Amino acid sequence: MKKSIVMMAAAVAAVGLAESARAQSLVPLAVEARASAAVPTGSFSDFEGGIGTGYGFGVNGSLKLNPLLGIYGGYSWTGYDLDARDETLTQQGLDAGVRVGLGLLPMRPYARGGVVYHKLDDGHGHDNERKLGYEVGAGLSFPLGMVISVTPEVTYTRINDAIEGQDLSAVRVGIGLRAGL
Repeated sequence: MKKSIVMMAAAVAAVGLAESARAQSLVPLAVEARASAAVPTGSFSDFEGGIGTGYGFGVNGSLKLNPLLGIYGGYSWTGYDLDARDETLTQQGLDAGVRVGLGLLPMRPYARGGVVYHKLDDGHGHDNERKLGYEVGAGLSFPLGMVISVTPEVTYTRINDAIEGQDLSAVRVGIGLRAGL
């Protein structure tokens, strides 16, 4: 009997220590993969005789600074079909910024904004430089468990004088899968 009580106490202590260690080892990092559709806006939609809806993907990592504020950085790629010819205009590069939570509900709304450093390729083989622009967006985070969530998002991106004197502006609508806190 005494041996059973000691074993039970040891088991409870081990579970308690393991749970405490798990809680302390939670690092506020997350990784997200996203697929999106991009709709050109403004004069960019008329570039090279017209641009169709684009498609893209992105990956980013983020670090939570507190429960409502974090920073992110990553890579994104978007391809736009050129209506006048059978080619694709590609936009790709680095993204970085701030993500602000708008509440601590189970379904978490957020806003984000930052800079993009992208290069465009118009299919003509021009050596286009990377250009600095910005992005702003909003989304929702739907938890599927303790560390996995689905994140639908809408983002506006703008890069002035992105290609051949043309400004790039587009609205992206996407869905992501986020792993982490």
